[in-house]
Amino acid sequence: MSDLLIELHYLPCVSYFSLVSKFDRVIIVDTEKYQKQSFRNRTSVLMANKVNSLTIPVYKKGWTSVRDVKIDYHEKWLMNHWRTIQAAYGKAPFFEYYAPYFEDIFKRKYSNLFELNFEFFNLLKKCLSVSTEVVLQSCLSNSDFDMAQNFID
Repeated sequence: MSDLLIELHYLPCVSYFSLVSKFDRVIIVDTEKYQKQSFRNRTSVLMANKVNSLTIPVYKKGWTSVRDVKIDYHEKWLMNHWRTIQAAYGKAPFFEYYAPYFEDIFKRKYSNLFELNFEFFNLLKKCLSVSTEVVLQSCLSNSDFDMAQNFID
């Protein structure tokens, strides 16, 4: 069995899922310290003439586990992100088919960043027909996997 140890990203790119699909099992890191300026709360969207960066505002104080990072809903980022995605991909084939699934996630308010990213991860995994088993690192003992094997950041 081949394992891949990864962190959750906010709306990850296709190459992320291309890699995920090559492994039997994906172990999602959910116990480490949250790192600012990472893909955990940032993504890029290809617009007509530029690349638009989207960032989820978060609350973070000192050493915070990735599972405990709270989302800041005081800013109007939810609708901004959804409208940016609609503008960028609204005319793409099958957008009308997949849009309601994404819109549903954007309409909900998740208490923390990990939950939101995990929801998008599962949706994209399903949309791309990736059948790889997914396990949270916190649910495994150290003997269940080799930390040195296939780690990507």
